[in-house]
Amino acid sequence: MKDFILVLFLILSPLSYSQSFSEKIDAQIENGNFSVAQKMIDSLLISENLSDIEKYELNFRTDLMRRIKLDFRKNKEDVVSQLKPYFTSVTDEMLNNWEKQNSLEYKIIDGEKKYFNNAVPNLFRVNKSAKAIKEKLDGISQSKLDKFLAELLPRYVHAYKETKRNLIKPVKIRIKYSLTLKPNVIPDGETVRAWLPYPRNDNPRHQNINLVSTNLNSFILSNNDFAHSTIYFEQKTEKDKPTHFEYTLEYLSYASYMKLDDKIEYKISSNTELYKEFTSE
Repeated sequence: MKDFILVLFLILSPLSYSQSFSEKIDAQIENGNFSVAQKMIDSLLISENLSDIEKYELNFRTDLMRRIKLDFRKNKEDVVSQLKPYFTSVTDEMLNNWEKQNSLEYKIIDGEKKYFNNAVPNLFRVNKSAKAIKEKLDGISQSKLDKFLAELLPRYVHAYKETKRNLIKPVKIRIKYSLTLKPNVIPDGETVRAWLPYPRNDNPRHQNINLVSTNLNSFILSNNDFAHSTIYFEQKTEKDKPTHFEYTLEYLSYASYMKLDDKIEYKISSNTELYKEFTSE
């Protein structure tokens, strides 16, 4: 009944994006009320003369909810089924404890508890007791990456000891980065803007950065004032054709070794803004 009243209100009442309505939408998304948030977004899109940026922000929220739903598709039965090979019984108390410990990731979406697709594999990674039980039954498995690093890292440590340099073992890398939108996903004639990741030129680990080619003549490289380095493209969509962005670059990549002295006590102040920002979650 509440949802019906809200929908009726949205239809009859003109909503203004300028009235901090985006914050109200974000609050609904944060609380898992995706259907309510989507109705608010749809009402704004059809009732307001919005700027391109405002439309983008609203459509971004729609896409955000879509992606969250894709990532959180497991129900309780799915999770219990994955856990049963390792536990004689899986109780609600066990699930609740793991959830409180942030070991078993879930979200409430439109009143329904949905677990992260990799909630169970991640549980065995981050929860020590669950990990021990799994390893007792399955043994300790070593991934290809673990094996690769087990061979590679000692060589880098040895190179540091020989040279006493933090930057070691340079490798010339050539990469091709591309992004393609399927045909007709966006209406014909609309401008698509793309910011693709690009290595920073103020990082000593990345040197001799050379942009070899791009599929578009017009582009913008961000400067070092921005936290994230990108290459910006834009182009208009064409009916029945994919929208494609691509660049190729070369650069010299160094491995970095930082020798920590275990005799020094490193102290971190919990009162700094930097600490609060990166430990807020």
